[in-house]
Amino acid sequence: MNKLTALEFINPLAKSHQADDLEAATVSLIAKLIHEFSLDELNDMHNYGIPWQGGRTVLERFSKLNGLVILRQDEDGLSDDIMAMILANWQSMASERGLAFLQFVLDMLFPRKNRILRLWHSKALVDTYPKNVTERQLPGTFLTSRVRIALTLDSSNSDITEIAPILQKLVPWHIVPEIAVSIEFKDINLGAAMVGMPYHVAYLSPY
Repeated sequence: MNKLTALEFINPLAKSHQADDLEAATVSLIAKLIHEFSLDELNDMHNYGIPWQGGRTVLERFSKLNGLVILRQDEDGLSDDIMAMILANWQSMASERGLAFLQFVLDMLFPRKNRILRLWHSKALVDTYPKNVTERQLPGTFLTSRVRIALTLDSSNSDITEIAPILQKLVPWHIVPEIAVSIEFKDINLGAAMVGMPYHVAYLSPY
């Protein structure tokens, strides 16, 4: 993010004719007051037109406004970069948002650890819908409006309590999402024994 200086904000005043030392001192004083008390806020307002290029305050404000992901998982700026890319793509795609945008967000948040699966249901058991959905298209099944967001979590992305509700909002209005989570544990050495990598799956859906 490129921050403007106090003098750049008052550039018309600073470049105008200054009749005497009093006017010059007034310009200098205004610049000093802006620098000490209002520079960050003015830079935030300056970036409202392109919020993905703004600082954390602007990114969070516009991400919340659009119901997007808020990340606070690191201190080196990576979360800000991810939020900026998601916000920029969200605003540029407009009416073309859909499962493709959801896939983009998942790839940003869970690279190589996510899948979007369309769900099918048995025609013979249609009265039990949606209890008998399946991830595979089998004979005698029909494509439903449901999708399963399958995530594999590890120690670096184990907290999805804030992200899960947001992911459910990113699907088109006619799609009903559910989130399936598999938790991947590291190998554990116990003497001569070796514990493998078990998975626990939970379905987090209000529907």
